[in-house]
Amino acid sequence: MQNSKTICICDDDQEILNAVECVLSNAGYQVISAREHGELTQKLQDTPADLIILDVRMPGRDGFWIAECLQVLGSKVPIIFMTAYDKIIYRLYAPFVGSVEYLVKPVEPSVLLKKVERALQVA
Repeated sequence: MQNSKTICICDDDQEILNAVECVLSNAGYQVISAREHGELTQKLQDTPADLIILDVRMPGRDGFWIAECLQVLGSKVPIIFMTAYDKIIYRLYAPFVGSVEYLVKPVEPSVLLKKVERALQVA
């Protein structure tokens, strides 16, 4: 299955990055992956994304900081936050920085794909 949508994933955990990339690629999405904000920024300059999946907690700049920067730059790309550290404050803050979905790791592949499809419909 080929899909014209491009999804960017940013997560500092290489295993999570590989697993999510595999699930999305197998579903036919074009996938761009990055392990930190600088790499993400560079890749987004080269290839625009239709959806961004961000880990909340990463060393250096976290996913919320990245989302805030994207908002300041005028980005309207929908964001899915994904975290292993679920906190109520994260859930409350996520919608204010462009999040259309919020997932707690580990995420079942079928759930991830449903949330991705829903987020892309919002875009």
